[in-house]
Amino acid sequence: MSENKHLPLGTHIANKYEIIDVLGEDDFEILYLVRSIERKTSFFVVKELFLETFSSRIELSVYTKPEAVGVFNKRVKQIIEELKAQKLNPKASEIKNYGYEQENGTIYTIMGFSSNASVEKYLHFTPKEKTVLPELNNLLKKKKKKFDFVSFLLIALLLLTILGAIFYVYKYIRHDGVENEFIKPKEVVLKKHLQEKEIKPLEEPIVQQISEVKEKTVVPQNIAKPVPINKPVITSKVVLEDNITSIPKKIEEVKKIEVAKEEVTKEELKIEKVKKEVKTRLLVKEFLDAYIDAISHKSSTQTLAYYDASVKRYFQFKNPTHKTIASSQEKYNKKWQHRAFKMVDFEIVKQYSKNNQEYLLVKTLTNWTIKNTKGKKLSGESRGTMTLKKIADGFKITSIK
Repeated sequence: MSENKHLPLGTHIANKYEIIDVLGEDDFEILYLVRSIERKTSFFVVKELFLETFSSRIELSVYTKPEAVGVFNKRVKQIIEELKAQKLNPKASEIKNYGYEQENGTIYTIMGFSSNASVEKYLHFTPKEKTVLPELNNLLKKKKKKFDFVSFLLIALLLLTILGAIFYVYKYIRHDGVENEFIKPKEVVLKKHLQEKEIKPLEEPIVQQISEVKEKTVVPQNIAKPVPINKPVITSKVVLEDNITSIPKKIEEVKKIEVAKEEVTKEELKIEKVKKEVKTRLLVKEFLDAYIDAISHKSSTQTLAYYDASVKRYFQFKNPTHKTIASSQEKYNKKWQHRAFKMVDFEIVKQYSKNNQEYLLVKTLTNWTIKNTKGKKLSGESRGTMTLKKIADGFKITSIK
């Protein structure tokens, strides 16, 4: 985005947490490292809901485009439900959750900070950039500020300059209430021949004549004001536009209106397309999360609910029945009693229709850890391909390998 989408460092969330670093982000979330305002040595990880394509930030608040508000609100409800479920079963997740805060038009998930964990475990999808979490000991160390001699010298010189200017103004403009010599009025120096002559006072006859002139002078009281001459008002005839010459202009206006309507229609179609893609992606994610949870904890019979009645491929089996799928899963579950799967990322490669039925081709990236009762433990990362059949209330798997 053009503007900075991350919250500034030092921002307070719910007056409880202070942001000290940005850890990472994916298409739906931004991850922050925060610490408690009351207890400076307590650190947490806060996850902010922020849709990469449809959200923007003005100051601290998150704003979502109108076409994606419904999807955004639905995701908020899902996050609250997930946190409530984890509160009932805290051992199900490696990351400790402390609840959530709703502020700035979005929701913040509060999680425990662990240097041993990875950014991937905090986010739903693979982060855009790989980030290593800082060590707790490094966060607790207080950084001493270095003495900047150059800055100190510049500030000292600036202060001396200001004080010098004030002193100069004080000295040369006004000192102890006495005017400075610069603003003293200049002395009038009479010419030598005028100074030598003695200036005599006016004689009485001259003074008497001046007073008589003043008495005789009568100022007229009622002087008629000049009458303003009204300028003639020039009236102009209204020229009516000929109907025949106005027809081309009206046709041009109609054409412009039609072009504007077409542009609005195209923009609406783009918005509907994007809205549909976002909704589809969230529905697919919801389905995959539920399926991953089922193969991790539920029985093979319960897992069959995620498969279509007609499955074309189940790993090495072609056109298997539900009985074949259940038997294969039971053998796997007996061999590995403890299973933990997590969907790291997925990509909708293709959407197509066949026999009036919609299908999605999805590529997945999954992290897994399996253990048996003998203590053997394996872990790794797997890439797979699934074909999902769209039904009224979700999807069904028709192929997986």
